[in-house]
Amino acid sequence: MSGIRPTARPEGPQDIEVLKKRFDALSKQKTIAETNLANAQKNLDDLKRKAQVDYDTDDLEQLKTRLAQMQQENTSKQAEYQQTLEKIEADLRALEQRGQEPSEGEAR
Repeated sequence: MSGIRPTARPEGPQDIEVLKKRFDALSKQKTIAETNLANAQKNLDDLKRKAQVDYDTDDLEQLKTRLAQMQQENTSKQAEYQQTLEKIEADLRALEQRGQEPSEGEAR
């Protein structure tokens, strides 16, 4: 939306046609603002319904708390996954090294 630009005050009474144009412009801006408000309210209502279904609440503070918990769980799971991969890699290196060492019965 372009916003309302104040019109410079005229030096006396304006012609009726100028006043009608100003009124029409303001009326159009009002209609646009009302439409934007209605769309925003509908989007908000839709998102609240979705949050209620997905997270059992539409309270913003509860959702923020839930998000922080989910982020913490994700960080923890990511660290655990990284440790698991590092252990697998270490185990594979150990197996490879044992495979390259001559066994007790082989000649050196």
